[in-house]
Amino acid sequence: MRYSSLRKYSWLIVILFLLQSACTKVVRPDHYAQPDKYRLGRIGIVVGNFDPTYDFTALTDGKVEGSVKGALDAMAGCGEMIRSDDSGVAVILAIIALPIAATIGAITGANSAESSEIISTAQSNLQSQIANLTLQEHLRNALIQYSNNVGLKLSPLSQEAGPAKPDDMPAYHEFSDEFDTVLEVVTLEFVARTSGARGVPTSIQLKAKVRVVNTHDGSISDTFPVVSTGITRSVERWLADNAKPVQDGIAAAIREVAETAIDEVLLIYHPTQLVSDQPSQETAEEDGNKSQRHLVPGYALRPIEPPLRNKFYWNNPTWGHLERFQLVSLEPTFEWEPFPRGFDIVVGHAPGQAMQILYDFRIYDWSGIVVYGRTGLEVPRHKLETRLQPCMSYRWTVRSRFHLNGLPRATEWTGAFNTIGGEVAPWWWRRGSKPALVMSLPNIAYYPIIETPGDDEQTCSGR
Repeated sequence: MRYSSLRKYSWLIVILFLLQSACTKVVRPDHYAQPDKYRLGRIGIVVGNFDPTYDFTALTDGKVEGSVKGALDAMAGCGEMIRSDDSGVAVILAIIALPIAATIGAITGANSAESSEIISTAQSNLQSQIANLTLQEHLRNALIQYSNNVGLKLSPLSQEAGPAKPDDMPAYHEFSDEFDTVLEVVTLEFVARTSGARGVPTSIQLKAKVRVVNTHDGSISDTFPVVSTGITRSVERWLADNAKPVQDGIAAAIREVAETAIDEVLLIYHPTQLVSDQPSQETAEEDGNKSQRHLVPGYALRPIEPPLRNKFYWNNPTWGHLERFQLVSLEPTFEWEPFPRGFDIVVGHAPGQAMQILYDFRIYDWSGIVVYGRTGLEVPRHKLETRLQPCMSYRWTVRSRFHLNGLPRATEWTGAFNTIGGEVAPWWWRRGSKPALVMSLPNIAYYPIIETPGDDEQTCSGR
């Protein structure tokens, strides 16, 4: 029986890999190699001037209406959590609190006293942060902050200048004296999903769209959808620490949308010629395995320490079978190859040459939230300045940021995009344009994996 199950699992893996390979032969978009972002001229930022849609869907058939009504009734019984005189707040409160109410069992028959107690506890913690939540405004602030952080310093238009409804397409002619291009990023939908069953986790996600508009003739040079990585937690975790994970999750989704839009339109740079698509002889020898598959394409920096390798797992596999590298310290040092390399642009002050080489470094927890980050590192290595949590799994990544032709640019974040089964592309996630048969995994699923030791740097139980 065990052998039969193993064979079925093995064949499933093979089929999935073959399906992915069939759809991933061409992953190199031409527009990434173009160093002419300066042609966009003076750039302004604008967001939507309408409330996005808030959607809670119980995924189990037949439970949608009951879940919504039951959760709203349960919350209404806890006081003035939903106010008829403020429909915007009511919708937001319903959407964020609905999964909490539904999942803990307000709909599925759990003890009503327990449900009321948990909802009542959540009420005071959630109301202050949700009542003032305006997603479009928060997105605008995130766009401005991120553009400043990477040296773009883009100017915001007033929110009233943005689309008044999802299908509006302003041409922004009235701003042509001030801006040549408007980067429009609009939040369309806030989604919270759960099956409605007791104990089933709840996921939150933001959906948005991006347009790049020429203010002089109204032409659209680029447009694409953006969907944030779904953040999934149990109800207990959403409500922990005075419901702070709710606030953190929404903020993380907003930041991801803002970064995705700016990275995709203004920052990402790919070498014109990827002449080093395979690891060098020296690299292969250092790895101790000349036949090891080269996981990181030339448009991203390759990890040195901790290393990035394949290790075939029969139990609890990772996508692409990336190695779960076991750290020996909770404050490790990370190192990656320096930029530029032999096939990149060269460093210098002339047009077409790179200046001010820096590195951005991040560590994500398993749910996709950044738990550690440093920007503007001057050398291709970093020792953590705070301890990671013991006996935990994380993913880490790094990129180079530099100036080219007077504008900030950046490499892709490091990831194992040459996976078992075919090459995938990080811009698929930014643009929501994955081929139909490719597994719908968040981009961070391809970042290198690390696992921390115990508190006393001992082996964790269960590994």
